[in-house]
Amino acid sequence: MKNLFPLAVFLGLSNVISCPQIFADEVSYKLINGDTITGDLMEELSTEKVKVINHPNLGIIEISQSSIRSETKPEHWQSSVNIGFSGSTAGANNEFDYSFEGKTIYSLDKNTMEVNASVENKKSNKEVISRKAGVNVRYDRFFGKLSSLYSYTDYKLNTLNTVGVNELTTSIGVARKILNRDKHKLSFSIGPGINFYSGGSLCSIDKDCDKLIPATLFSTSYQIDITSKISLELDDTFSTAFSSNTKIGNDFSTTLRYYPMKDSKFNTSLKYEINYDSEIKPSTDRGYKFLLGTTF
Repeated sequence: MKNLFPLAVFLGLSNVISCPQIFADEVSYKLINGDTITGDLMEELSTEKVKVINHPNLGIIEISQSSIRSETKPEHWQSSVNIGFSGSTAGANNEFDYSFEGKTIYSLDKNTMEVNASVENKKSNKEVISRKAGVNVRYDRFFGKLSSLYSYTDYKLNTLNTVGVNELTTSIGVARKILNRDKHKLSFSIGPGINFYSGGSLCSIDKDCDKLIPATLFSTSYQIDITSKISLELDDTFSTAFSSNTKIGNDFSTTLRYYPMKDSKFNTSLKYEINYDSEIKPSTDRGYKFLLGTTF
């Protein structure tokens, strides 16, 4: 019996040494059918075409690489351009309108900056009878995934205004994303600001023209993909200015966007805007736009 003991020990050690070690790290795979499977990856048994994991409930599972959804890295830059034209003829009078809209968003870590620019001209018999333009810049610094501190500056030009041809609004405050899904987004922002307007034939008789006016801003933004080809965007900014009289402003726009082909970057859109500002004369400005655009 004593002679058999060393042999048993030797055989036991040989058995341990000859067994391959299987290392396991916890992984989570998103499948193309929408399911998610989490378990310990068994690297020694996995290949480029098949992943083998040890699921806590289902045991050993083989997953084909072709059934795993590939994760794409988010792009830092996202931009879009939209152009619209319209024309009409009445007797000897010929009118031609064109509009341009551009947007650029840059995101990195917890920082996001968005720049929007627009130009709209109307010509009658080759003479410019109205010109509108605007630029706004917004910067968000996120703390957490849904909340942020923001700064915002908005400039508008409208040569038809008799008071407030130029208007500048700045604001800082807090923002929150209520919904942040791929096809459904809702957010709001609120904060104090400063309003300034100048220019126009009646600016000299307006008490607050060419003055800095304290204000507050509240804005909301809503986006939804109705189908894979149709999306709807709603944006609204409500402001109050505390001057000689409390003045109210509200900028609202809605855009219905259509992508003729699935996964296409080209689109057509119908946009409606209505802007009210009790400081500006005339106080209400509304319009429709039909646009062709692309994203890149």
